[in-house]
Amino acid sequence: GKMPNYSKIYDLIISEHEGYNHPTGSPGYRLTMQNRERLISFGPSHLDVGCGAGFVVELMRSHLFRKQSFGVDVSSVGIEKTNSRLGGDYAFHIKDRKIPFEDHRFDIVTCFDVLEHLDEQDIRDLRSEMFRIAKKESVLFCNISLREAGSVDYNGDNLHRTVKSADWWDSIFDFDEYSVNKQFMEMTAWKYIK
Repeated sequence: GKMPNYSKIYDLIISEHEGYNHPTGSPGYRLTMQNRERLISFGPSHLDVGCGAGFVVELMRSHLFRKQSFGVDVSSVGIEKTNSRLGGDYAFHIKDRKIPFEDHRFDIVTCFDVLEHLDEQDIRDLRSEMFRIAKKESVLFCNISLREAGSVDYNGDNLHRTVKSADWWDSIFDFDEYSVNKQFMEMTAWKYIK
């Protein structure tokens, strides 16, 4: 089937939804802070996949983490917001399903509340790209919603295109550990890239 126009979907959403434009609306920001000690223990280079307006990139670059952090996204609006707020080129486009960085580049790869927004083939393609750009001896840290979203895109499709169980996601990624928050119906997962 035809790939959804993720760029158009998320340009509109980041433009229109206030929640996407403040760090308190960012689950990734919350999870990064909650796991600060653990994230600090990894090497300096970090990529946030699906960075939106860039709050995780900004946080990881701050004095709290001091990482060499970058972001990638399908949304021009998100990339523009990130780069204008941070005052430089820190966020880049995912184009033709490719992350624009070389192989084995990052010590930490994060992906917060992104994967469930994709169709299954696109999830598998993004997984391959995340593994490609991760260094040997790096970590992948993800948050994945396990329920339908409260909103729809301009086609009327639920924003969470793939709603599956934690076991299903684990079968795709082979995580080293994960936990499920039943209140929010979301899973948080870690994978060590060997």
